[in-house]
Amino acid sequence: MSSEELQDFFNSIFHKESDVSAEEKSVILKLIKITLKFRDNLVRNTGEILTVEETKMALLIYQNVLRTGKIPANIEKKIGQLIRLWLEQINGKTFSN
Repeated sequence: MSSEELQDFFNSIFHKESDVSAEEKSVILKLIKITLKFRDNLVRNTGEILTVEETKMALLIYQNVLRTGKIPANIEKKIGQLIRLWLEQINGKTFSN
Protein backbone atom coordinates (compact mmCIF):
# COMPACT_ATOMS: atom_id res chain seq x y z
CA MET A 1 0.00 0.00 0.00
CA SER A 2 1.45 3.32 -0.99
CA SER A 3 1.29 6.43 1.14
CA GLU A 4 -0.99 7.94 -1.49
CA GLU A 5 -3.44 5.03 -1.27
CA LEU A 6 -3.59 5.30 2.50
CA GLN A 7 -3.96 9.07 2.36
CA ASP A 8 -6.77 8.72 -0.21
CA PHE A 9 -8.54 6.21 2.05
CA PHE A 10 -8.42 8.45 5.10
CA ASN A 11 -9.25 11.55 3.02
CA SER A 12 -12.39 9.78 1.87
CA ILE A 13 -13.48 9.74 5.51
CA PHE A 14 -13.10 13.53 5.67
CA HIS A 15 -15.18 13.97 2.51
CA LYS A 16 -17.94 11.57 3.56
CA GLU A 17 -18.36 13.27 6.91
CA SER A 18 -18.52 17.00 6.29
CA ASP A 19 -19.14 17.73 9.96
CA VAL A 20 -15.97 16.06 11.30
CA SER A 21 -14.91 17.82 14.48
CA ALA A 22 -11.37 19.03 15.17
CA GLU A 23 -10.93 16.21 17.68
CA GLU A 24 -12.03 13.62 15.13
CA LYS A 25 -9.65 15.09 12.55
CA SER A 26 -6.85 14.85 15.09
CA VAL A 27 -7.61 11.17 15.66
CA ILE A 28 -7.69 10.51 11.90
CA LEU A 29 -4.31 12.20 11.48
CA LYS A 30 -2.92 10.03 14.30
CA LEU A 31 -4.36 6.94 12.60
CA ILE A 32 -2.57 7.93 9.39
CA LYS A 33 0.76 8.56 11.11
CA ILE A 34 0.67 5.33 13.13
CA THR A 35 -0.46 3.28 10.13
CA LEU A 36 2.27 4.61 7.86
CA LYS A 37 4.94 3.91 10.47
CA PHE A 38 3.54 0.41 11.05
CA ARG A 39 3.43 -0.25 7.29
CA ASP A 40 7.03 0.86 6.82
CA ASN A 41 8.27 -1.21 9.78
CA LEU A 42 6.30 -4.24 8.59
CA VAL A 43 7.92 -4.13 5.13
CA ARG A 44 11.37 -3.47 6.56
CA ASN A 45 11.20 -6.20 9.21
CA THR A 46 9.17 -8.93 7.50
CA GLY A 47 8.85 -8.06 3.82
CA GLU A 48 5.05 -8.17 4.21
CA ILE A 49 2.85 -5.43 2.85
CA LEU A 50 -0.19 -3.85 4.45
CA THR A 51 -3.02 -3.41 1.98
CA VAL A 52 -5.76 -0.80 1.93
CA GLU A 53 -8.27 -3.62 2.46
CA GLU A 54 -6.41 -4.80 5.56
CA THR A 55 -6.34 -1.22 6.83
CA LYS A 56 -10.10 -0.90 6.27
CA MET A 57 -10.67 -4.18 8.11
CA ALA A 58 -8.46 -3.02 10.98
CA LEU A 59 -10.37 0.26 11.20
CA LEU A 60 -13.72 -1.53 11.36
CA ILE A 61 -12.46 -3.86 14.09
CA TYR A 62 -10.88 -0.90 15.95
CA GLN A 63 -14.22 0.92 15.96
CA ASN A 64 -15.92 -2.22 17.27
CA VAL A 65 -13.26 -2.62 19.98
CA LEU A 66 -13.90 0.95 21.10
CA ARG A 67 -17.61 0.11 21.45
CA THR A 68 -17.25 -3.31 23.10
CA GLY A 69 -13.90 -3.13 24.86
CA LYS A 70 -12.94 -6.53 23.39
CA ILE A 71 -10.42 -7.45 20.70
CA PRO A 72 -11.53 -10.49 18.67
CA ALA A 73 -9.26 -13.50 19.14
CA ASN A 74 -9.30 -14.73 15.55
CA ILE A 75 -8.02 -11.75 13.55
CA GLU A 76 -4.98 -11.79 11.30
CA LYS A 77 -1.74 -11.10 13.19
CA LYS A 78 -0.74 -7.87 11.43
CA ILE A 79 -4.27 -6.47 11.70
CA GLY A 80 -4.23 -7.24 15.42
CA GLN A 81 -0.84 -5.58 15.80
CA LEU A 82 -2.07 -2.44 14.06
CA ILE A 83 -5.22 -2.29 16.18
CA ARG A 84 -3.17 -2.67 19.37
CA LEU A 85 -0.88 0.17 18.23
CA TRP A 86 -3.87 2.41 17.63
CA LEU A 87 -5.33 1.51 21.03
CA GLU A 88 -2.01 2.14 22.77
CA GLN A 89 -1.03 5.34 21.01
CA ILE A 90 -4.45 6.95 20.59
CA ASN A 91 -6.47 5.57 23.49
CA GLY A 92 -3.71 4.92 26.05
CA LYS A 93 -4.55 1.21 26.40
CA THR A 94 -1.73 -1.17 27.36
CA PHE A 95 -1.24 -4.82 26.57
CA SER A 96 0.96 -7.44 28.16
CA ASN A 97 2.16 -9.50 25.21
